[in-house]
Amino acid sequence: MTTWIRSGPAQYQAAFRSCLWNLAKRAISAGALAVLFTPMLACTGAITPTEKTEKGEGPGAPSGSGGRPATTATVEDPPVPASELAVAQGAMRRLTKAQFRNAVGDLLKIPVTANFLPEPIEQGFVSVAAAENALAPVDVANYESSISDAVDRWLGDRARVEKQLGCKPALNDAACLKSAIAAVGLRAWRRPLEATEIGVYADAAKAWSNEQGDPFAGVALVMNALLQSPNFLYRFELGQGATEGPRRLLSAFELATRMSFFLWNTQPDDELLDAAATGALSTASGLAQQLKRMLSSEKASNGIRQFGIEMVELEKIAQIDRDKNDFPMFTAGLPSAMAHEIEMLFESLLKPMEGSLLSILNNRRAHIDRQLAKVYGLGDVPASGFTPVTMPADSKRSGLLGTAGFLAVTSKRVEASPTLRGRFVRESLLCETIPPPPPNVNSELPAVPPGATQREILEIHMTNPACASCHALTDPIGFAFANFDAIGAFHEQEAGRPVDASGDLDGKSFKNSAELGALLVDDPRTRFCLVRQLVRYALGRFDPDVESSFASFVAPSMDADENDTGALLNKLISSRTFQQVRGTEDAR
Repeated sequence: MTTWIRSGPAQYQAAFRSCLWNLAKRAISAGALAVLFTPMLACTGAITPTEKTEKGEGPGAPSGSGGRPATTATVEDPPVPASELAVAQGAMRRLTKAQFRNAVGDLLKIPVTANFLPEPIEQGFVSVAAAENALAPVDVANYESSISDAVDRWLGDRARVEKQLGCKPALNDAACLKSAIAAVGLRAWRRPLEATEIGVYADAAKAWSNEQGDPFAGVALVMNALLQSPNFLYRFELGQGATEGPRRLLSAFELATRMSFFLWNTQPDDELLDAAATGALSTASGLAQQLKRMLSSEKASNGIRQFGIEMVELEKIAQIDRDKNDFPMFTAGLPSAMAHEIEMLFESLLKPMEGSLLSILNNRRAHIDRQLAKVYGLGDVPASGFTPVTMPADSKRSGLLGTAGFLAVTSKRVEASPTLRGRFVRESLLCETIPPPPPNVNSELPAVPPGATQREILEIHMTNPACASCHALTDPIGFAFANFDAIGAFHEQEAGRPVDASGDLDGKSFKNSAELGALLVDDPRTRFCLVRQLVRYALGRFDPDVESSFASFVAPSMDADENDTGALLNKLISSRTFQQVRGTEDAR
């Protein structure tokens, strides 16, 4: 595909790649403060012909860890006062794949697709990996091609481009160029561009437009450069000015950006940027006004749905494949329907009187289509589209743990996995750690009697002391889901006998998954953990002290706000946990 940027001067192409590649070679991580506070090697607009392209191999795409270290504070600890809330370290956070698509689409007002490799996961979240992992060379190439293709399509409607630029580009019209770069640059970089940055881009655009005899050639060059800059691809959360010792307040534009990507999973809009520019966002009333507006926006569903997508690792659903001989109800469209149901479950958190974080575990309403209705054994569902239904009172399904999506993601290709299901409960709902298997452990099972159920096989497995150290933590919980197969369909019997779905949660027994869900809702650890997960997602950082500090802070008010996740989001965004960062590793 021919594009303006690819047909542009070789030295400009090299400059763009060099800017990203220099950044990719640096490990953008919480511990690298020397990197975080170091100038970006002219990446903030220096598209000059003198910038050279680095050579050599870059870091490979890292593989994330799924385990979640144990909390450093517990639900039994006294509440932390607002003035003593812990603060996470400053960082630069790369846009996730979803954020990239949303942000480019919002800026250019066009639908955007991006063919990226699967994103790594750290501590259960893509958002955390985006703040801790460096770019690989293939990522740089994917960004370049995705942005270039999007700009090509954007330029296809020049009337729309002129409207967004605020003027009609013409050869040698420096005033139009500079005003357009300032306006578009503010939206793209989420902060005002400096005069020198505007000048560098304007000079490059003018030169290339004159060489091509087309003013839109320079527009294409600049738009590609703005969107391929680390100032767009990364979110800077470094803070500014002196505050309390090593703690630093986020700038107004950093705060606007953090709020927007947390609540909307996309760029700040013009009104939020205006509030940052005027200082209104730095006042309690101005912040409250923007929070109310943002939470009432349709875009608010994007952020809370993304929280669910990452927490449940829904991207894995697209990889689910089942043999129709073993699972006759499996269809090519079923995984997408599974994901949609869970996204809608998390979206319900923003609805009045349905919005407790705990409601994801006991909400009996579901959004299903004809495919899911067949799996769930329900009738009276329209032939197309999704419809809300209420599960029967005697249904063994309840909330997230009863969804086909959760049950399929925590299964193997040919069978369900009580171990994976129990592990999810331990790590994602109780924030506990499952230790790794002992080195050189012998995982071979003893002789299994013919016709043994999966439960009986795992119980034999737990007779091995080396295996029991992990499986004793997961399997007694995972047995709760024994009625559900690898696509989440319910069955009463296994190996010709009634299914035994009883189990134990730390000394409290249950008979099935619905009773397990009720135990989890009543367990203070669950609420504490879900708040921790929300903080981890919001900050894109894994810091048990910070997560537990905020969870402890809101614990006394959780009962009063139990039906209002919006109130919890307000508390988080209004807190120092959200509005401040620290600049040294030892100062919290």
